[in-house]
Amino acid sequence: MPDAPQLDSVTPASARAATTLTLAGTSFGARTDGSAVRLRVPAQGAAPVPGELVSWSATAIQVRVPPLATFGSGGPLEITVHSDDGDSDAAAFVLEEEAPPAVTAVQPARGLGGDAITLTGERFGRRAPGSAVLFQAPGPRDVAAVVDSWNPGTIVVRVPLAEALGGAGQRSLVVSAAWGRSDQQPFLLGELPRIEAVVPASPSPAGTITIQGRAFGPQAAGHLELVAVYATADPTAPGNTTVPAVLSWTDTEIQAQLPDLPGLRTTGPRDVVVTSEWGASRSDQHSRILIESRASITNWTRLEPHARTSDLQAGLQQGLQAQVYDALWLLGRQWQMLELHGTDAGSPVTARVDGTATPLARWRPRGGQPGDVPAGTPLEAVVERETVIPAPAPSGPTFSDLRLAAESGLHLLRLIEAELDDGPRSGDYRARFRNEYPLRRPSGGAALDAGSQRFLTVAAGRVPDGARIYADFQSVLDSPPRLPRRPPIDDRDRDEVISALRRWYAWCAGLISAPVGSTGSGWDRQRMEYSFTAGSGDVVLAAPEHDGGHLDWYSFVRRTPGAGVSLGSPRPDRRPVAFTRTAVPNGVSFPGMPVPRWWELEDRVVDFGAVAAEPSDLLKLVLVEFATVFGNDWFTVPLDAMPVGSLLTLGSVKVTDSFGVTSTLAPFGDGSGTDWRMFELTREDGTADAGNSMLLLDTLPTTAESDPIEDVVLLRDELANMAWAVEKTVESRTGRPVDRHEEEVTGRGDQPPVDQEALRRYLLQTAVPRNWIPLLPKFDRDTTGAVRRRWLARGAMRDPAGGPAIRPVGRLLEPGTALDIFDEEVPRAGARVRRLWTYGRSLDGRTHLWRGRRKGPGRGEGSSGLSFDSTRT
Repeated sequence: MPDAPQLDSVTPASARAATTLTLAGTSFGARTDGSAVRLRVPAQGAAPVPGELVSWSATAIQVRVPPLATFGSGGPLEITVHSDDGDSDAAAFVLEEEAPPAVTAVQPARGLGGDAITLTGERFGRRAPGSAVLFQAPGPRDVAAVVDSWNPGTIVVRVPLAEALGGAGQRSLVVSAAWGRSDQQPFLLGELPRIEAVVPASPSPAGTITIQGRAFGPQAAGHLELVAVYATADPTAPGNTTVPAVLSWTDTEIQAQLPDLPGLRTTGPRDVVVTSEWGASRSDQHSRILIESRASITNWTRLEPHARTSDLQAGLQQGLQAQVYDALWLLGRQWQMLELHGTDAGSPVTARVDGTATPLARWRPRGGQPGDVPAGTPLEAVVERETVIPAPAPSGPTFSDLRLAAESGLHLLRLIEAELDDGPRSGDYRARFRNEYPLRRPSGGAALDAGSQRFLTVAAGRVPDGARIYADFQSVLDSPPRLPRRPPIDDRDRDEVISALRRWYAWCAGLISAPVGSTGSGWDRQRMEYSFTAGSGDVVLAAPEHDGGHLDWYSFVRRTPGAGVSLGSPRPDRRPVAFTRTAVPNGVSFPGMPVPRWWELEDRVVDFGAVAAEPSDLLKLVLVEFATVFGNDWFTVPLDAMPVGSLLTLGSVKVTDSFGVTSTLAPFGDGSGTDWRMFELTREDGTADAGNSMLLLDTLPTTAESDPIEDVVLLRDELANMAWAVEKTVESRTGRPVDRHEEEVTGRGDQPPVDQEALRRYLLQTAVPRNWIPLLPKFDRDTTGAVRRRWLARGAMRDPAGGPAIRPVGRLLEPGTALDIFDEEVPRAGARVRRLWTYGRSLDGRTHLWRGRRKGPGRGEGSSGLSFDSTRT
């Protein structure tokens, strides 16, 4: 079998149009009618252009380069040799423009290193090896800029750093390509001020400092200030910024005098910030100083109690002594109050708390697989959220909300318009996507509510269907990206359209919080509530009955450690970490407590001494004794900067008192798990945890909830001796709530008047509203026939008109599968289950939007009007 052509070299490697090229290789064969040399732009979908053959032999071919207009612009081309035996591999060739590149504008014409600038001009061509934007540094030498994008008429590059260009100042740049260099264009390179040292590093208030560095610029355009640095960042705290007096200012050194202590307001660390015409200096260890107060007391005034006597010294002496003339009486009162039995004790000065923080990094829904809890996502959103816009997957499911499909399709058109930045071209693509993917009415004759009908009357055929685009264009996320054949995308717009589609997929993924992976949903369909576990490794916390909404520590019980229950190992960055906090204990205070100071008057608003208690009122007596005797014995220790979304376990608490004695505090209780403690988790067996642990959840402080898009009432019907699930509201095809009761009343129309003279007819069963779904009793029996479990199985009513059985419409009753609800979940008071949207902002400022469910109490029993074996006129 003959060999395919093999192309070894192209001479010259770059040339202008109409130049004769020499192609060297082997197996070219004899020239036939099908022999050709093809040149094409190296882009997917580009059509090849045949060159004009001059000569052809088995090892050498001469061909003329086609006109420049054939390829749109200069730049890289691929050359292949075609014979009757096949095609050769492509060889590289650069088509040169007719003249060197020309730069008409540089925007902006000044900036800092790393800034993006846009070069506008002509004959830039497509980027080829060797094509570059060169900044000319002293030497002279050329420094190539990083290219963000390169088009025949515009180039976007990043300005090299000032260090690479020999410092700030006037520089020039050129565009270099295989067909020449452009003329030099001026560019003013700036540099941020840089502080290298501040002397002295620990000045006193009103002292002088010298700031050494570079690029401070002229004083007329500069500014100097001191910014206070706090150990704990508080965004709500007011800033503390002071401006020192400048004594001298040069490009490399500034001398300034600090304000005095009242002007500084506080001492402590400060960041020195120098601002020039190019911006402010960056703060680091070289620009930080520590202002120390070396003040001394030079005079004072003593404030002391003074008795009203003519002798000043005698009055001061009596006031300080607080003399008691009957010392025996005072000793008797001390004996009576048991003060002689007391022991000396110091006041707590510092407390050190050591412990471990175990992040809730893993979770598992009831009956599902364990998975990671995404960092930064509140736990209630992880548990409740439903899939609205699925993750891109080949031929995977897509969203069915017609309004969301229309809005997402319109947003894609806006992104394409922003990428192209060309009105006529973007309008053309609007028409292409609208014609290829028009929003259509649902097929299959599905019944639509009035609101959905009105929406489709306006939107159908006029806007693109984002759901279909979402399913068909997922190949743009591949590497390299691929575009479907329809609608057609021009080669020059290919990169912009792919960029817009990728931004659109990212927008779809971040619009609504959705489940990740195959973990499953936390919704327990048999309980009509959420049931899940969360934790890390063998630390497992269970929330078996979460009705939806706010999560807190009381929603959980702790699985018994060592019971063989594990959620798997978390990621390395979410493993348990040890913490140590040292703080000053604060005394617990409450209204009416005795004051500890000698000369302080107590508040008369609350008087525990006036509490009237009978001998049998033990709780009152205990309260009064605690408030008057032991009220000042309690302290709190603040633990700041604790990681949220973690189970905090205290290992030890050590308190140092005013005498320097360090005591280790033991936990309350005997450790057997029988003592109740505030904010303490319990185990599944009902005993206290006794693990010295407190759950600090990463939950949303407040949320905003929409009106229910689906509302189902579960109730008992004693007259019919059964239960019902009443669909009050269901979600329409456009994502809006539809009142099923109103639809039922409207569908019945006006009933004809009852004719009392008419003959009565027998009815086997009376009609029930179509939104009432029966829940029929179902029993699970053991081998002896005893009932072990009672269920309520979702049934169906016959259609009075003779149609198929009436099925639920909404998603809560899951019409596609069998549904058994535990009998105890529908008490005599009933229950109400809703689906709705929830929106909230987490502690880091990010917003979260998800669709979840809520369960609450009902409004008592109801009657469906169902009866059997009756007669009607």
